[in-house]
Amino acid sequence: MADETRQHLFFGCLYAQAVWRATKVSRTEYFNPILSIEDKLKLVIQSHTDKRNEPLRRQLPLWTLWRIWKSRNLLVYQRQSNTWETDAQKATSDAFDWIPNQRSFNDTSKITHLGLSKDGWRKPKKGYKKCNYDSSYKQNGEDVNAGWILRDEEGYYIEAAQSKAQTCNTVLEAELLALLMAMQHMWIRGHRHLIFEGDNSKIPKLITGETRNFTLHNLIQEIRVWQQRFTNVKIQWTPRQGNKAGDCLAKNRRYNDVAFSNHFHVPRVLVHILHENHTSSS
Repeated sequence: MADETRQHLFFGCLYAQAVWRATKVSRTEYFNPILSIEDKLKLVIQSHTDKRNEPLRRQLPLWTLWRIWKSRNLLVYQRQSNTWETDAQKATSDAFDWIPNQRSFNDTSKITHLGLSKDGWRKPKKGYKKCNYDSSYKQNGEDVNAGWILRDEEGYYIEAAQSKAQTCNTVLEAELLALLMAMQHMWIRGHRHLIFEGDNSKIPKLITGETRNFTLHNLIQEIRVWQQRFTNVKIQWTPRQGNKAGDCLAKNRRYNDVAFSNHFHVPRVLVHILHENHTSSS
């Protein structure tokens, strides 16, 4: 059997091509069998150095190569295999994590297509982490889905989760339940200085007692009990524009419809939202 060529490994085999297509940064030249491996790598470097590209598009081709290489070594030396979906997601997560080290990342004046506004996501105050939460509620009796995401004071991703919840009767009940689950999860994970932020303006007032809801009294009381467990905690409102990540997690289906999913790497559906949030909060 002939040795595998670099051309086949990185660009020619069906597995590599599936990873490239999934990351959405592939070029037709990558799959041209006539073009040499050297020329294809030059195209990757050109994408990385072209300052007209978004930071993510500059980083992603390099990390895609890295993940294809890692996957090949895993197969050869450990007899383990990844799916192309997993490698594409890991490449995207790697690229996003590396963006802050890219010099042009702070040049936000060039990023005009994101539709940023003053109501976008904001970093938490120093010493705090921010947990954005949301829920998806349907009136047809289906179970509620909740999602939350944790970021540090620099705006960097720490983790996220999605969970199935009990059936609720109102949107307010669903969002209170999402807050409660987020608080319980954050406490279990050892986080003690937190800002919980959602886009329902009624919730902070209910928790502080500024307004009351007798129907949901027990649920509100349970949230207050969990609130006391944290060293420092704030529960605040943000416009929907500032809660896109929480909303996205709540609305997107969990993998294999499991009851609970904890994401230690950035979920692919959040990549562009987190990029936008980080840019607008810089």
